[in-house]
Amino acid sequence: MSGRRQRVVVQQPPPEMMQQPMERVDGSMNHNRIFIYPCYIDNEMTEFQGRKLPKEQCVQNPFIEEISRAIFELGFEGIYSMQKRHPRNFWKFGRAAITFYKKDEATGNRVPIYPQYPKRKDVYRAIAKKIVEIRANLSNKDRQMLLQRLAMKRY
Repeated sequence: MSGRRQRVVVQQPPPEMMQQPMERVDGSMNHNRIFIYPCYIDNEMTEFQGRKLPKEQCVQNPFIEEISRAIFELGFEGIYSMQKRHPRNFWKFGRAAITFYKKDEATGNRVPIYPQYPKRKDVYRAIAKKIVEIRANLSNKDRQMLLQRLAMKRY
């Protein structure tokens, strides 16, 4: 066998396939939403691990179910998915998506739907505060379940 390399030809897909836009089933390509992962408001995470707020404004080990309930109680329109995960906190599942922007007809720019929350960090703060309220109003049975889940630390 000689020292020459064999040439490999890779076939390209036809051009009509290359120009088709990618479609996402869960709508994650929709640019009028903001996403919330549990690590964004977890006071045990570092900024490098994904925390977006100061530790004093965060909660301990929030679960996606609590985030979803807080979103509902605050009046946001959104969905959550248990299959999504944050790249830096890969073993903790869950992501919530909130419809946050609408298109201004006059200028064509995106403007926040909720004027009391002009920035996404304001939404994160409101959700963290609401989770604290939700945890304070739990029944004894639910509180015991929460303490067990916190002890397990599902990562």
